[in-house]
Order: sequence, then structure tokens, then C-alpha cells
Amino acid sequence: MAEIIITRNLKQQGGTLNGAQVSAFIQNSIKFTFDRGSEINTYAVVSINGNLFRATKILTVVTLDTYQIDVTCILPYILGFAPTTVTATGLVLTPTITIQGYTSVGIVLGAAVTHPTIYLSFGYPNIGVIGGLDGNSAGKNMSKVIYHNGKFSFSSLGGSSFYLGTGAYTGKYPDAGYDIDMIYKNIIGSEIAWLNSNGCWSYWNFRYLAEENIAKSITEIPVYASTNAEMYAKSVDISTEKKLSLYFDTIAVDDIHYKQLTEIAESARVIYSGKVYRIKDSSSRTANCRQNLKFNLTLEIEENAVSY
Repeated sequence: MAEIIITRNLKQQGGTLNGAQVSAFIQNSIKFTFDRGSEINTYAVVSINGNLFRATKILTVVTLDTYQIDVTCILPYILGFAPTTVTATGLVLTPTITIQGYTSVGIVLGAAVTHPTIYLSFGYPNIGVIGGLDGNSAGKNMSKVIYHNGKFSFSSLGGSSFYLGTGAYTGKYPDAGYDIDMIYKNIIGSEIAWLNSNGCWSYWNFRYLAEENIAKSITEIPVYASTNAEMYAKSVDISTEKKLSLYFDTIAVDDIHYKQLTEIAESARVIYSGKVYRIKDSSSRTANCRQNLKFNLTLEIEENAVSY
């Protein structure tokens, strides 16, 4: 009887800190064996939310075939776009993944095997990190200190969801079920929220400095008249591109916080004043025992402009 056994699932990132929350933006693959019995020229298909992908056979021992499928370029599309509002929902996705063996003529061979439940996340560890996302071992403990302005976010319920909270917490989060270090700073300024490398929202108040309005014509059409006296221009513009740049700065609490702030340039989503912005420029150089903790940030958004 045909049988499929998953030998490495997406939760198994190496080491002992494997968890159900899986980054969609790192190297990811699934490995499994397919005992095809007496059948020949068989193949295996991996279904992710109903999308079918052929796995690659990498080894055969008698009737036992070993397959692998790299899903590194697939999972970001399964996860989709980051939320455009600050919300606890939409930060993880639970895909349905099954593996099925087929005969050479496409007849199902054996029962489908279901991949263990995972929660696809916008978080991402550094290259070479053993284990999954920070805090994944407990599903709710974060290895990073949370610097916040009175609002904060962290992974909860085994990584299957995220929690948005408020409070002037410094030290351990007061709920005994969580092992989270927090530092609160009351800074007057403009609140900016962004998705950090844990896949959670970070909040911080920045000092608003200036605004720059850059507009340029992008479509030009020629003007014609019967005589030179009737000409009012050689050409006219009928479309304008307008970009608005906002300049901010802040003083980080310490060098660790400064380093966390630099991650805003990598963020999948940055939200200010209810709108989605892109990072035009930000401070990026970090060092241990950094003394200059001033952090500069420039946000950019395309605005409406006259077009005919």
C-alpha cells in the first residue's frame, strides 16, 4: 500500500526552538518520502490552499522515493499583502497544505497526508538563525525588548494571533503568562506604527520636522496653431506626479532601541496618520555603546495631482 511520510515540515527550521509560527520570507522547504509500492513513473504533488505544485524527486531506494519542494518563492504570495490599518488580525495566515502521490497517468495513489498546522507570519529571523521566529518556542514570549509609547503588540496563543495592548509598562509585562520585557517612554510627538521583524506592530512617537512637496510633469503633448501669432506654447503638460515627503526625528532610549528603529526601513508596512507610507530615508548605522542616539526618518507618499 502506498504511503507518504513527511520527514521535514515547515516548522522544523533546525535546533530545538521550532514553532508553529513560520516566516514567509526565509528559506523554506518540505521533504517527504513516498513509498509507491509496485507502481513506476509516479510523482507527488503538494497542495497549498488549493494551488498545486510538483515536488522534485531527489532519491530512490527500491520503491521508496524521497521528494523535496522549495516553497521560498511561494509562501509570500500565499500570505498576501500586509494590513493597511493597525490591527491584530491579518498578521498571520493558516494555510492548508496536503501532499498526494499519483500514478504515471494521474490517478491518486494512497491517502493524502496533511502538513502540521503552521501560522505564516510577516516576521523574519536573520540568516543562519537556529529555530524559528523569536518567541516561537513558547508561542508568546518575545526575545526582543518592546520599546513603546504606551501602545504595544506581541505574539499570542502559540503564535496563531497577535495582541494589541495599551499601558505604561516598564519591566516585565504584568500578566504572569507572558515573559516579555517592556520599556515605556512618554514622548510628545507624531505616532508612527510599523511591522517589525517579529511580525508585530511597533509604535513610537517621532518629532515632526518638515514637509516637502515635490511635483513633476510626466505627460507632455505638443500644441499646434496655423500661425506663430496664434501659438501660446510649444507644448503643455496634462499629467502631474506629486510626492509628499515628511521629515521626522527622535532620540532612541539606548543603542538596542536605536538598532530596532533601523528595522523600520525593512518593514512590510508603515502607517502614519491613517495612511500607508514608504520609507524614503532613515538612519541605518548602529554600533555597540552608541552615544549619538538621534534617529532620522523620512516618509514618502504619492498624493493626488491634476491630470487630464
